[in-house]
Amino acid sequence: MEKKKRRLKKSIKKKLFYGIIGINIAWILLLIGYYSYRMYYYYKLEHKDTADTSYLVDTLTLEKNIVTTGSGLYHDKDSYWYHGKVKNNYVSYSGLLWRIAGIDENNNMKLVTDEVITMISHHGTDYKTSDVYKWLNPSTEEHTGIFYQNLNQNDKMVVDTKLCSDVVKNPNQVTCEKEETVKVGLLSLNDYDKAGGKNSYINQGTSFYTNSMDSSKNVWVIETDGTITGAKANNTGYGVRPVITLKADTTLYQGTGTKEDPYQIETVTKTQLKDTNVGEYVQYSNGLYRVIGKENGSVKVIDTSLLPAQESFSDGSVDYDSTNYGTLAYQLNHDYTSYYQNPEWIQPGTFYTGTYANTDDSSYLSTYQNKIITNIGLPQVGDYFIGDVTQVYTLTPASLEDEMMISVENGKYYADVATKEKGVRPVFYLNGSLKITGNGTKENPYQLGV
Repeated sequence: MEKKKRRLKKSIKKKLFYGIIGINIAWILLLIGYYSYRMYYYYKLEHKDTADTSYLVDTLTLEKNIVTTGSGLYHDKDSYWYHGKVKNNYVSYSGLLWRIAGIDENNNMKLVTDEVITMISHHGTDYKTSDVYKWLNPSTEEHTGIFYQNLNQNDKMVVDTKLCSDVVKNPNQVTCEKEETVKVGLLSLNDYDKAGGKNSYINQGTSFYTNSMDSSKNVWVIETDGTITGAKANNTGYGVRPVITLKADTTLYQGTGTKEDPYQIETVTKTQLKDTNVGEYVQYSNGLYRVIGKENGSVKVIDTSLLPAQESFSDGSVDYDSTNYGTLAYQLNHDYTSYYQNPEWIQPGTFYTGTYANTDDSSYLSTYQNKIITNIGLPQVGDYFIGDVTQVYTLTPASLEDEMMISVENGKYYADVATKEKGVRPVFYLNGSLKITGNGTKENPYQLGV
């Protein structure tokens, strides 16, 4: 009996021993499997195969693209940012060329336009109260959100952008402790600093606003040489370079990210002029034009160069009146019609002629207080790409009493007497039903046909 008990105890101990060993082996195998999976997962995350890069962000964050010195894409914890004289962060979207500034913890991508889009007065106590914000972001107020509304599939492609909103007392001591969220923003001084400042891809030789302000409510501006200066919020206008954030699931269709071969994130077939995007180029009558708007099926375009001769606006009047003989308005709508081939393609359209006072009260919204219908006009304050050509008249009055017009000079607005001779940059509406070929770039603009 005792022997049986001893054998039973021994058997139980042996089973218990092997049971514990089995549990330990199973636990070890489970840990090996778990950590092997994690190692494989994070290895694949950091060593993505090109074949797996259907999303733009996957291609951007390939291990071969990450740098630790020099110019390129930097990675720290959950975010990425481009720094230095980067040449492979170009994206084509909605008719414009953009630069990727960074990637956030959710894989959303912050973009800034490669060029200045317009010039207007800031005119606010902070970014969200400014005219710049109104021009970029939609609201219930008329003539706001001009930029956002021209973005293709903005509700599907774009998410809200986070902006640093710290008050910056010294541009050499930038922080980012406060943030605000907007649909369309501007670069902050923190963004500019992370990019490398004047030694970065952002410094393009143009002057433009940031969203950062100092304690006196002055706006920090990037000047043409890349230096940072403070400007009064009610100045007559600096350049605007919008900032948006693309969704993480933005598809990459083609491109290598260079200026000549930017990343392509849209596939749209365009057959008529009305299908084009603001910012795209059109060849018409041996001239090169850019799309700046649309109205009732017509497409508004602006000449990328000047007419051969300089002209005065008028003998003193600030009215753009095509029936007034001897004025620039009359010349463009009568004498210059023979300058264009297929003039029947030009259609009457709306031009706004409200005063943009060259004072502390200047606001682009005031230009919409008056309007005319004519065939050929001039750029108005707040138009797309108005600063691309210098020493030109706009059709925006600066002062009714002093008979002065707003002109564009080296990326700034100035008031000049209407009798002075300046360059002429026509703006007009083309029939949107015209057929197009080409891809709308400067190198391969749309060609028009019927």
